Amino acid sequence: MDRTGRRPRIHTPNTIHHVMVRGNNRQNVFYGATYYSHFLEILAKCSEQFDHKIIAYCLMSNHIHLLIHINESPLSLVMKNINHRYARWCNHKQNRIGHLFQGRFRSIEVKDNHYLVNLCRYIHLNPISAKIVNSIDAYPWSSHHFYVSNHPPQWMSIDFMDTTIKNVTGLKYLDYVTRPREKDAWKPIIYISDTGKVVHDKNIIHQCEGKIETDAIQVMLPSNQVIEIVCKNLNIKKIQALNASRNRQHCKCRAVLAYYLLKYTTMNLSEIGSLYKRSLGTLSRQLAKFNENPDAFIPHQQMLSIENVLDKRVSRLK
Repeated sequence: MDRTGRRPRIHTPNTIHHVMVRGNNRQNVFYGATYYSHFLEILAKCSEQFDHKIIAYCLMSNHIHLLIHINESPLSLVMKNINHRYARWCNHKQNRIGHLFQGRFRSIEVKDNHYLVNLCRYIHLNPISAKIVNSIDAYPWSSHHFYVSNHPPQWMSIDFMDTTIKNVTGLKYLDYVTRPREKDAWKPIIYISDTGKVVHDKNIIHQCEGKIETDAIQVMLPSNQVIEIVCKNLNIKKIQALNASRNRQHCKCRAVLAYYLLKYTTMNLSEIGSLYKRSLGTLSRQLAKFNENPDAFIPHQQMLSIENVLDKRVSRLK
């Protein structure tokens, strides 16, 4: 689990964000055409539900790049929905348990048009940079072919990027994206290095100061606040959540609470076990069951509701 945390994401409507998601332990998140296609189906459904548009995307075997235009729904809500729905489906399909994605998604808000057009090109050229294909046209799991055909699906918006590329470079999309690359190829603020490490390029952050909003250290919440918020949402008293009762519903609530204590506080598993008066093994097994099938413990919408409240509380402490 990523315990370093990041700055809480402050929602601003009508903004563009570069989002990157990577497989846990650098493992694959896609295992064939069915998986790629299902993820795109989720993108389409979430776009309709949350009223955002995908400007560009590239799905690689172990990571994902998305360029998203956010409207009224916060990016955190959009990405939680996308990641949760796909991870649940993929884990069931693969008959596996545990985290599919590594930590929270990484994101930056892009305000600079020069950075934006370079970013779109970078995203679409990912398969070539990774030496998966020799031609950008040969890779089926990016939005490049929608730009070429000029017939994107309803959940995509390419007009803005086409216009921005023309205004910034004087070129049409295809001429721009396929022109010879410089010796020192442009890289975004967040990218995956040749060794598989997620890199935040501080030099680019400095150059783009005031034009890019990037992740930083997150303020963690006091445990008593998290307990109060989660218990209130679960409609359970604190004493019921923390006591040694074997009541089935109370056990489920304890697993849910443990999940949020790990995610939003500095507490580790051992400290939570002491709080519950439960052994580390018992608590680990409860959390494993929760990660395998969260819906068996708490409805998905209720889970999103809890996280929205906690995210807002974190934002106040910024």
